[in-house]
Amino acid sequence: MSGPTRILIVEDTPSLQTAYAQWLAKAGFETELAATGGEAIAKLDTQEMAVTLLDLQLPDMSGFDVLGHILQDDGSTRACW
Repeated sequence: MSGPTRILIVEDTPSLQTAYAQWLAKAGFETELAATGGEAIAKLDTQEMAVTLLDLQLPDMSGFDVLGHILQDDGSTRACW
């Protein structure tokens, strides 16, 4: 992969979103933020992400629902727990 690696942070707590994004930026990663599962799925459908960090308890669906979308969309995706 050329260029910075893009990571989607799916977290509904703003302070955690900020902390994760700052930490990853210091390590040289680009980040995208989503506060809901729906927002995450919309971003995943329109942008390529190398990694998605998922909060399991989101306001509109579970992180497992988002993971199911990721795996359904691209069968080659590997999930790490």
